[in-house]
Amino acid sequence: GEPGVDAGGLTREMYEQFFAALFSESCNLFEGQREDVANPLFLPCGPPPGESRLPPDAARMYEGVGRLLAKSIFDGFSVPARFAPSLYKYLLGLPPNLHDLDTFDPRKGKFCRELLQYSSMDVDALMFDFEDVGGSPDEELTVANREEYVRRMIPWELVGRRERSLS
Repeated sequence: GEPGVDAGGLTREMYEQFFAALFSESCNLFEGQREDVANPLFLPCGPPPGESRLPPDAARMYEGVGRLLAKSIFDGFSVPARFAPSLYKYLLGLPPNLHDLDTFDPRKGKFCRELLQYSSMDVDALMFDFEDVGGSPDEELTVANREEYVRRMIPWELVGRRERSLS
């Protein structure tokens, strides 16, 4: 709130403060990788756990964020946070793959790779169903359909559960 002549410094500081707040955990618009990652990647958050909808004003907030992102690029300022490659693929209409899941969430990527190697007994012990990946709770995970489960899990984790934030 102090007056000043903007030779680029005030605008840069405004963008830096805005993006720092935007990508903080308290904002709840973007989800970053775990804390132990030096330069985390970000994706829009999906609905809060146990809820199927975003807060009522979330769509307007994401629209505002998009406009400010475009404005910062137009003004020649780089965004200090990195978006996950799967977000760019979504914007281009391309499907995410296992490498994208590995990039954003290495634990889940590793789980998918291991699941494809599990024995029948190991898969049965998981007691998973396809509801975990946006499907029906009546369809249980088996050795016969584990490739389909992994095929569905990748877009569900990176895009599907965030669809309301992205559209």
